[in-house]
Amino acid sequence: MIPFIAPMLASSRPLDDETGFVHEIKWDGYRALAYVERDRIELLSRQGRSLNAHFPQLLPFLESLPGKPLVLDGEVVALGAGGLPVFSELRRAKGRDRTVIYIVFDLLLYAGRDICALSWQSRRSRLEELWPQRGPVMLSPIFTIPRDQLLAAVTEIGLEGIVSKKVDAPYQPGTRSDAWRKHRIFKSADCVVGGLVLRQGKVRALAVGQYSKNLEELIYLGRTASGLTEADGEFLLRAYDRLAAEDSPFCNLSSDPEVIWLEPHIVAEIQYAELTPSGRLRHPVFVRFRWDKAPRECVLGGGG
Repeated sequence: MIPFIAPMLASSRPLDDETGFVHEIKWDGYRALAYVERDRIELLSRQGRSLNAHFPQLLPFLESLPGKPLVLDGEVVALGAGGLPVFSELRRAKGRDRTVIYIVFDLLLYAGRDICALSWQSRRSRLEELWPQRGPVMLSPIFTIPRDQLLAAVTEIGLEGIVSKKVDAPYQPGTRSDAWRKHRIFKSADCVVGGLVLRQGKVRALAVGQYSKNLEELIYLGRTASGLTEADGEFLLRAYDRLAAEDSPFCNLSSDPEVIWLEPHIVAEIQYAELTPSGRLRHPVFVRFRWDKAPRECVLGGGG
């Protein structure tokens, strides 16, 4: 039995020089390593949990691959109505007949041999040799065009971002390495701050929302804890002295023991990955206060 290999992770450090790098799409799904042996086919999450029961439709194709034993690295994604990956669809995809695919981007074990020490380019060549089949497993495409040109294209399409990979770098299990650089694309929305989460006398998160189209209700969209500086927190504490409210300003969140409520007067720009089907911002990050914008200009579906 092949021992678990912790996946290599990408750094967020900016890439100033693209020399020696290629680019791939950053797929918005579940990171998964496929262990393909003659008597065992298993998809494992980043933490080593089995995903077989969630995505059984992928297993027969993996079983058909030559070169066993193999370990593949990739991302399980669910495709939405437009044919693009939609992260929220993955939860509904579990155990159901949905359009789920496994996008493979690396090969760690080939014919029983650990090849992590080889360069990315060598591993990719071996990976491409395995792929005469068609099915719910595909290779992640490689792009050699300039990064900014590719970023502009994936932004227009609506994908999550790109990952740049150094062609002569080995695979470093369990390491967040500068040999892989991720460039995530976020959406942006101007939101009304309706509450604060305080711990030990400091602001730890904002509760934010947007108005309904008729401007009659403020709809809660979630909390954001990322992006706030110490100066931002100090300003919000001073604002709380003037704007403290007894009741929630949100129509769909009447109580939360961690949140202290504010009158809805402050507008903040929030970056986020997507609005989930349950109406929550995914991966929200505070960017700045919008002093040039009135709260009732923040309308659901209006973006920034």
